[in-house]
Formats: sequence, C-alpha cells, structure tokens
Amino acid sequence: MLGRVQASALFVVLAVGLAPQAARGDPALTYLESLKGSSERYKAPSELDGRYTVALYVNAAGSGPWRQRMWVLHRDAVGGAWRLGMWDEEHWRKAKLAEGEAPSYSWPVSTGRYYRGDPFSGPTPTGVFALDERKWRYGRGYTAPGMIHTMYIDFHYDNGRRSGVAFHGTLPGRYRRLGSIDSHGCIRMKQKNAASLFDRITGRDKALPLDMRWGDVPRFWMSERGQNRAGYTRDGTSHPAETLVADLSPMETGATTASDAGLPSVLTKTGFRAIAVIFEN
Repeated sequence: MLGRVQASALFVVLAVGLAPQAARGDPALTYLESLKGSSERYKAPSELDGRYTVALYVNAAGSGPWRQRMWVLHRDAVGGAWRLGMWDEEHWRKAKLAEGEAPSYSWPVSTGRYYRGDPFSGPTPTGVFALDERKWRYGRGYTAPGMIHTMYIDFHYDNGRRSGVAFHGTLPGRYRRLGSIDSHGCIRMKQKNAASLFDRITGRDKALPLDMRWGDVPRFWMSERGQNRAGYTRDGTSHPAETLVADLSPMETGATTASDAGLPSVLTKTGFRAIAVIFEN
C-alpha cells in the first residue's frame, strides 16, 4: 500500500511525526525546487498556480541519478505548501531508509522512446500539462492492451491530434524495466501505484475532499470546438482572461474565467486539480 493520509486524525498524527523531517528539509521538494529556471518548460512547485493541489512530476531523462523517477506532491489547502503526498512503501522498504529519513521520490517509472514500425511511439513530451477531465480520457481497469488505470494529459498537437500520452499501470512482465526508458510515450508504473494515483485524483480513496481534487483550474488551451481544443501552451503559462476573442462563441472558447483571492485572472476549465510537469534532468 502507498503512504497516504486517510483521515483527519491520522493526518494530525502524521503531521506531528513529520515535523522533524520538515525542519531538515524535504529531499523531494529540495530537488524539484533546485531545477527552477532550468528550462522554459519546467515549473518548480513554488511556481505552480495555487488552484492546483496535486502535482505529478516526472523526470524523463535516460541518465543521471534522478532518471525515470516520479513525484506525487500534495497541498493540504488551495494555495498551501507542497509536500510529497504518495510513495510506494514496498519500494522504499527495500531501499532501507535510515530512521527518520524521508523518501526522495514516489516511485520509478518508464517514459517513451521510438519503436521501429510504430509511427506514434517516441520520447515522452516535456512540458506542463493539466490532466484531461473528459470522461473518455481516463478510466479504471484496462483501457487498452497493456494500459491499466489510465489518465491522459490534456494536450492536442498543432495538427489537432489529441495526445496519446497517459499515466498508467503496465504489465508485471515490464516491471523490471521501470527506472529506464521503455514505453511508447506514456508514463508507465506498477499497477498498484497507478491504481492508487487514479483513486487519489478521482476521489475513489476519499483521501481528499471534493473541493481539493475538482474545481476551476487554469487551462493551457485557448479555444474548444466539439472535442477539439487548440492554442495550447507547454510552459505552464495560462491564457489571461482578457485574451478571449470577442467573435468566438462560448462553445468555441470554452469561455470560463476565474480570479480567486490573490490569484491571477486567467482562462480556466472545471476539472481535476492535478497538474503534470514532465522534464529531463
């Protein structure tokens, strides 16, 4: 099972138990913050809009000590401080952490590479992406061969094609490849980790109240017509509310704006309060 807060009382106990750890610094946050400014397509946790409450960081690099790792961060309130919110306890038990030592990431993953004869395979795209909230873009159980507990990123390419990149569990026979580049473009992980991630974001595990996992969040696309979205950014830049084009209908723009206290007025969508940052380091 994954380490996670399941009840308010348990959270209080954990918060007290983790106080010395916080004083020493969180190794996960220390690393992710150290990359601030390293790329136009990277946003450190401190740079993310406060309306996002779950952040999925993935290092898609093929080499280096932090390669092919994933971090699942949580806030305890909208605009609150980040912390490592989920990790694979079995994985970290085998790592034999010292007493009081915190996990430095959540679990290993596999990102994408090119496969001969598969024109849709390739390196996992880097950038900042929301998760796709449309019901046909996520699903528990098997959604395609080799894909279980699937959640797609919210991204359409310039030619209009929807991204096929998703977070999902893989087949047990591929577990030995986790920690190395091996997928066709998705972010693969163990099935139990994919299930726990899916349940956390969709609310099946009841660990987060509704308003902490679903609501109005900045979107990274400009307009929407039917099932097609256009005008995506990949650097975490939201579209200011004043950029709405006057001659587009509400359906074409998906015109929703919001400005919470202390937060910028930008185009938003109603969806998961989860954001993905995929980078190479």
